[in-house]
Amino acid sequence: MNTKAPDTRPLGMTESYHATQCWLAFIGEPTTRIEDPTDGVVQLYTERLMVRIRVGPEPASQSAVIAMLRAGAEIQNLTMTMFSPTGYNLSAIEFAEMRGLPLFTLTPSGEVIGETVAARALIPSGEYEPPFADRAEEEEEFLPEPEPEPEPEEEFEDRFDLDPVEWTSCPRCRAHQHPNLVQCAACGADLNERPSFLANGAATGHTLEPITPASPATSEPRRGVSSLQCRSCGSHDIELIHE
Repeated sequence: MNTKAPDTRPLGMTESYHATQCWLAFIGEPTTRIEDPTDGVVQLYTERLMVRIRVGPEPASQSAVIAMLRAGAEIQNLTMTMFSPTGYNLSAIEFAEMRGLPLFTLTPSGEVIGETVAARALIPSGEYEPPFADRAEEEEEFLPEPEPEPEPEEEFEDRFDLDPVEWTSCPRCRAHQHPNLVQCAACGADLNERPSFLANGAATGHTLEPITPASPATSEPRRGVSSLQCRSCGSHDIELIHE
């Protein structure tokens, strides 16, 4: 949402002229004549006043006040005054105070401020509405900063250091079992049981995957058992030796 802030830039010549005209009309001194003797200067005349509007980048100096006196040297029965949107330096105010000259400052809103005793004496007690009381410029619209995107979560295995499980086999049915189990989850055999038979692979250093021996009557392996498997090489080409 846009917001507005007071514009603190000094008034330009057109705005200063307008603000001065409004104030002169407010105090009952309408303008009767206008002159522009030099760049940055406009002079207004009323029945009682010679009003010099001086616009420049810096506060008006003592030399600017002296230039006003020179411009009105031949004018009689008129009070010389100066209006400046950038104010005055100390030497200009002190010089004007010694000569009883009214110096006024125009604020950015067009309000008139008396800088000397003679100037404050001309300001009426009535309430004056500056012509640029609502003068403002739109501030730049500020959008909320976007929230940073959350970092992608690491993969499960990156967040937890898990050692691979070395599965073991049941000595009876050869079903793969977790090494922490004591009994086979498939047939209930004791996983610490050792086989009571030998195979011809024992001589070569192979460890056999034990199974329940085949029934002597049928010479067929029990149900669910198809062959032996060497634990070292995984071979099924193993011959049982019955004593």
